[in-house]
Amino acid sequence: MNLSFLKNRFILSRISIGIIVVLSYLQTSNLHIWKWGNGVIYWDTISYYAYLPAIFIHNDLSLEFVHDDPRNGNRYWPETTAEGKLVIKTSSGLAYLYFPFFITAHLLATPLGFETDGFSEIYQMLLAFSPLLYLLIGLIFLKKILKNYFSDGVVAITLLGLVLASNLLYYTAVSTISHPYSFGMICVFLYVSIRWIEKPGYLNSIFMGLLLGIISLIRPTNSLLILFPLLFGIQNFKGFWQRVLLFLKKPHLTLIIITGIFLVWMPQFLYWKQQTGHYLFFSYSSGERFFWNDPVILKGLFGFRKGWLIYSPIMVFSVIGIALSLKNLKDWFLPLIFIIPISIYVMLCWWTWWYGGGFGLRPIIDYYGLLAIPFALTVSQALKLKPVLRYSAVTAFLIFFYLGVAHHFQVISGAIHHDSMTWKTYKHNFGHTQMTPEGEKYLVSPDYEKAKLGER
Repeated sequence: MNLSFLKNRFILSRISIGIIVVLSYLQTSNLHIWKWGNGVIYWDTISYYAYLPAIFIHNDLSLEFVHDDPRNGNRYWPETTAEGKLVIKTSSGLAYLYFPFFITAHLLATPLGFETDGFSEIYQMLLAFSPLLYLLIGLIFLKKILKNYFSDGVVAITLLGLVLASNLLYYTAVSTISHPYSFGMICVFLYVSIRWIEKPGYLNSIFMGLLLGIISLIRPTNSLLILFPLLFGIQNFKGFWQRVLLFLKKPHLTLIIITGIFLVWMPQFLYWKQQTGHYLFFSYSSGERFFWNDPVILKGLFGFRKGWLIYSPIMVFSVIGIALSLKNLKDWFLPLIFIIPISIYVMLCWWTWWYGGGFGLRPIIDYYGLLAIPFALTVSQALKLKPVLRYSAVTAFLIFFYLGVAHHFQVISGAIHHDSMTWKTYKHNFGHTQMTPEGEKYLVSPDYEKAKLGER
């Protein structure tokens, strides 16, 4: 297993990252999303963000202050425990990553004449640009990984396709929910894990623990990433047992990793204990749950409501690459065939498999760093084909790229509905930048209450 890191400038891939960052920044700036409705602190962000103003402005994680101001009805959406206490619905991982932007806004608010309530325009504006930082971090570390296996051109094509033609761009430029943040942290985690396997040490162990803690605290289901350092580079059972022994033979480093995870989670445990009496608490109430015996796989991947490969067809290159990795990139085969299918299964067992309003199957964005490997492999292998097949692959790539970009602008303009799309609506709206009367006629709104009962 050759894990030596190439010393190469990789100019094209650097340019591709620059293009992505500039386009994302321009779109956020031009759309002024912090001025939309309630700003960028809406839907899931309301709960992810709530920890910061509760701690640093109100000094009250019990959230009793929400009753003092009528505006708080739209600003905080706590759950109520059986004992009548209020508890923030989501875990606090994203609050860690919001914090630099929150505290900067808090320090600037008074000098710039904004209210220091955590929700005035300065907070909204800085938070609106926060996904871009974590996208950039993710792309930098993803490039570091990819350049060990692929040429500069393949890396550049992969990064451009992965972001600009998928739903990752939308959630970076037009949203502040968890996915670009998780994408960035997971890319760093993959890089650090590979370096740990290459040369176990204290610093890599600390980073592995802290990163896995953050990743799992943002979305607990992403704890599946713990499989990556156990499976990367493994090609048989003997190799897996040797990897387990590697962790067992270095108990001090393994303990550091576990301690790092625990330190990140400890404030969450203490918060749940304070509000619920339990160190572990499932804060999703009102019938929200997983239906483990009924994953909605076909609709989640190919359905027109939110199908992953319908709205981000460029990711077909990743799917093809997973199969190719068995022969061409064996170090990555086991992580891919275990982590990706299991993750998709978990995502699509959730009661609202379409994940409310949004664009495409959004939870899988978190794993785009891992999926970039088979994506690049497909591109690399396609460029080696005979001319007719190579030109066909390039044509398919360009068509998928165009569709992904078109879908991005359609969802912003409303031609793709946030949760009620059907094949007939898609067909009538194809090529349009607004919802057509014919397309609107065939929208089918999901029944959220029935979904909680398993009728999905």
